[in-house]
Amino acid sequence: DYAYKAVGCPPRIPPNEEVVFVVTLVDYIDDGYAQTYQDLTEEEKQSFKYVLQPVKHMFMTARDYFTKFNYKQAIREYTKIIDRLESVKLKDDLEEKEMNQLLSQAYINLGICHNKENMPTKACSALRKVPKPTAKSHYQYVLFLLI
Repeated sequence: DYAYKAVGCPPRIPPNEEVVFVVTLVDYIDDGYAQTYQDLTEEEKQSFKYVLQPVKHMFMTARDYFTKFNYKQAIREYTKIIDRLESVKLKDDLEEKEMNQLLSQAYINLGICHNKENMPTKACSALRKVPKPTAKSHYQYVLFLLI
């Protein structure tokens, strides 16, 4: 097809002219694993080994939303992560340890996102639920209390 048909876009594009667009891909996120969560059966959704990869990719998506200042979307992603991790049945201590680490990270990041959206009450609520509090979680909690 011709760009802008017989009209063109004078003076830059003459009538009935072919154009070539050069597109540069700046950034992308492979969201494939996060999408596979929907394909899991109810039994698989309760197994930590099946939920782990989609959750890790959801963390990347949430982090991307956060870095692009899209805090509401990041809050949605972190909330989904927490819901999915809390619905899992664990079979041993290693899975519990890893899940607690992921939950801690999700709750801390959720609290930070709530704070960025000027919701300190929700931020404090999220930070109180951190399973393994760290220096970062304590610092953020105190920071939110001062607001």
